[in-house]
Amino acid sequence: MHKYERKLMWTMVRNLLRHLPARHPAVDDLFRQSDELFVLGRYSDTWLKARSMCDEHPEWVPDELLPETHKALRWHDLAELECRALGHIRPSAVRRRVDLIGRLFGIDALGLTLLELLYLKEVSSLAGDLFRLCERVSTRPALALSVLTGHSVMAIERRLAPTSPLVQYGLFDSPRFARIDPLPDLSSATTALLSQPLRTSADVRRALLGRPMTSELDWEDFRHLGDDAEFIVDLLAGSLRQGQRGVSVLLYGPPGTGKTEFARTLAARLNTDLYALGEEDGHGGSPDTRERLGSIQMAQSLLRDHGEALLLIDEAEDVLDSPGASFGLFGFGPVRRQPQTARVFLHRLLEKAPAPMLWVCNHIGGIDSAVLRRFSYVMEVQPPSRRSRQRVWMRSLAQHGYRNCEPLAARCAELPVSPGISAQAVRSARLAGRGAEAVEQVARRLGQGVSGKPLPRRDAHSTSFSLDLICADQDIADLTERLARLREPRFSICVDGPPGTGKSAWVRHLAERLDMEVRLERASDLLDMFVGGTEANIARAFARAQAAGELLVFDEADSFLQDRRGAQRSWEVTAVNEMLTWMESHPLPFACTTNLLDAVDPAAMRRFTFKLRFEYLDEARVQAAFRCFFDADWPGSVPPPDRLAPGDFAVVQKRARIEGIDDRVRLAEMLADECRHKPGRSRGMGFLQPTG
Repeated sequence: MHKYERKLMWTMVRNLLRHLPARHPAVDDLFRQSDELFVLGRYSDTWLKARSMCDEHPEWVPDELLPETHKALRWHDLAELECRALGHIRPSAVRRRVDLIGRLFGIDALGLTLLELLYLKEVSSLAGDLFRLCERVSTRPALALSVLTGHSVMAIERRLAPTSPLVQYGLFDSPRFARIDPLPDLSSATTALLSQPLRTSADVRRALLGRPMTSELDWEDFRHLGDDAEFIVDLLAGSLRQGQRGVSVLLYGPPGTGKTEFARTLAARLNTDLYALGEEDGHGGSPDTRERLGSIQMAQSLLRDHGEALLLIDEAEDVLDSPGASFGLFGFGPVRRQPQTARVFLHRLLEKAPAPMLWVCNHIGGIDSAVLRRFSYVMEVQPPSRRSRQRVWMRSLAQHGYRNCEPLAARCAELPVSPGISAQAVRSARLAGRGAEAVEQVARRLGQGVSGKPLPRRDAHSTSFSLDLICADQDIADLTERLARLREPRFSICVDGPPGTGKSAWVRHLAERLDMEVRLERASDLLDMFVGGTEANIARAFARAQAAGELLVFDEADSFLQDRRGAQRSWEVTAVNEMLTWMESHPLPFACTTNLLDAVDPAAMRRFTFKLRFEYLDEARVQAAFRCFFDADWPGSVPPPDRLAPGDFAVVQKRARIEGIDDRVRLAEMLADECRHKPGRSRGMGFLQPTG
């Protein structure tokens, strides 16, 4: 035991003996359990002989146990002599670390004493025994610590209060009720911190903050975030340059959209360090809300006067969400088990934090508006565009040694996954020793796990789109050219027609001509089981398309544009109303496709700039499609059916490839057979079937 710690132990023994009656049971336990200290004392014989007195300890030390030079001493006086005998001692390494922390976090002398004693309680068995004796003195923590330290109860209670630096910085877990709870414990982070060889404030910052986060992505990979991302760069740059307090940015979006990767890349763009906070406690486990807040407070204090840096709080819902925002199944009982953050404390943190913070969460529905309005900027991080994904795939594949990876990158770019998933998929395939084909497999599995549903597949043998195969009620080629030449395209299109006539394919072709990405929204993406959810999803789809500059396409739009005259429930009307409102205000092109035009609300039809009808192929286009798909002329022995669509040719092409069929007549018969399965053909009743 270090001499400094030995003196500290004698001081605690003196305080206990001074405040406790001689007949108190804790005094007897003190004499029984302190041999480790007594044998090192100057008056060790006196202390060891006192053990045999058991329950007969008088207030005064018996004369026969004292040296001749000392007479009429109380036991606490003898402990004081032990302290004096040790003289002035250089503080121990633990005390020097405690003093260093005190200077960084502005903790007074009594607070440092409590911090030191609580640490010794965990690492020293003798100190632990003394603390347990204190707990026998009183169930009131402040009174027990007052006996041990010699300070007033009121002074101890102020250091245990939730507003004290010791608690706010998360250095130890304060009792919730300072008068009835047990003695406080050091937080796991504090224990780990005091166990490290800290000499300078830089050592403390390194131990608490860890290494800065790095990014493997380029700023161009987040071009799809548009002006929002550029504004955040300017905002944080100004904050760092001017030293402005209270700057926080909230990034939210579904899992897998690349929020954390964007935060890393943002720090690299600003050429500053980014530190992740509250990701684990001192033992490597999951921290609770109080520990996360303590780590934020610590980091803010450390960075207050020491250079430029950003702080990242990932998975921030448990800190930001309002009490009662989350409920169990069917709304009965709260899911949350962790204590909620004090609203006022969180408000002040957002308003006065010295270092800028980036908060990342998946949902903001549970965050109170009073908290949201204190953020400097709130941005939804949307999934990257196909072009951005292809750049990321190209770089990741090249970094791991894959050659001639352009076709694979183009194929994987069709998967709606984040840059982080892309990098992980390439890494996993390389570690498994698999070829390039395994990269797409891993990406699909990871993407399915994140999104909760299988990712769409594209036919590797699909034929490129041709305007010549579109049979519409307008000159579709001329319309495409006119729309592509618009400098500021703002229009809406409703494309109606039977299945397979090329509605979605033409819309994708138009997006390519407009140099825009396609954001395809299906009914399954928009319809919600909760009242108001569908309206929110519709609004979110328009907002995301506008922010990313994408061509928004609603597939099977009749599912959420139904005629309100036939509505039976209020939400069927409000969903259509929401759609109509956005149709009028959306500043970019968007399109709707449907097979059931008669079911669409008339008010919606009035708002479409163009209303196109795609029909089945005429005889000339049937022959053109046959040459396009099968590289042969239509056989004259088979009359062309009158209800063929380009989609029918794609289906027969796939079937013929599987069955190895290349005979023109057989292919034409297969196409005719496709027409027999389409609706509108009478099947007769019973044994009576139509002929011819």
